[in-house]
Amino acid sequence: MATEAELGWMAGIIDGEGCICGHWNNRGKYSTGGNVSIEVRVEACSIAMITKATSICKDLGVHFTVETRSNQKLATKPSYRINIRRRDDVLTFLKAILGCLVVKQSEAAVAIEFYERFGDQRGKKEAFRADGSEKIVLFQKLRDLKKVA
Repeated sequence: MATEAELGWMAGIIDGEGCICGHWNNRGKYSTGGNVSIEVRVEACSIAMITKATSICKDLGVHFTVETRSNQKLATKPSYRINIRRRDDVLTFLKAILGCLVVKQSEAAVAIEFYERFGDQRGKKEAFRADGSEKIVLFQKLRDLKKVA
């Protein structure tokens, strides 16, 4: 299990180098109003930082992927991106670091609330049965918080 110090360190990395992103996919394609996915990303050039972050994710039991990103025209060394995309993993991760976040605490709280209220959105009719205005409001709130953080 990750220590409090490690969770605090991870929260600092998310605050500085991370992103809590919301995406609304296939908005007009399904009767459900499309699906919403929230993911957490961290991108850095330091392999040591990425290694430590992946170790913490493993300790939390969080599934993640790591991408190597390279643009030879713009950078001399590659960057690495950790992606946490699965609903339960996003919830576990954000709940673990929520109390230690400073800059992105409001975004994390909205993301947690969103998934707890609406669950997994991937093309499921029950995810958008009644009035979808609450879902829209929470999704927009997450987007708006990115403008002021």
